[in-house]
Amino acid sequence: MHKKILEFIKNFKRQHNKNALVECFTEGNCYHFALILKTLFPMVYIIHDDENNHFMVMLNISPVAKFYDITGEITIPNKITLFSMIENDDNKQYDILLRDCVYKINYYPFLTETDEWYVKLYKNKGEE
Repeated sequence: MHKKILEFIKNFKRQHNKNALVECFTEGNCYHFALILKTLFPMVYIIHDDENNHFMVMLNISPVAKFYDITGEITIPNKITLFSMIENDDNKQYDILLRDCVYKINYYPFLTETDEWYVKLYKNKGEE
């Protein structure tokens, strides 16, 4: 599976401007690339690097887990948290990650907490 993930990342970058993709998925959209990898490779886990505020995926293979983002295989971060654990355990950290990394609220300064889009996606976490 390791080789398939690396091959996908390599081919994904080949289709577009490599530098633009790396910038896009390392400076603000890392969660979305992790989600792409999770969709294509369901056995990986979405991980949050708490020190660098960066999302990646982890393939848990013996003897050592491997980590990936848009750049390919990356070194093991010092402090990581499974995104599913954050979602279940720490509502404040989860809300911040949703706002800043998933829904990108801070990138849309024209939105306020009263806007319907904001309320649906952030306050109600996508629930109707």
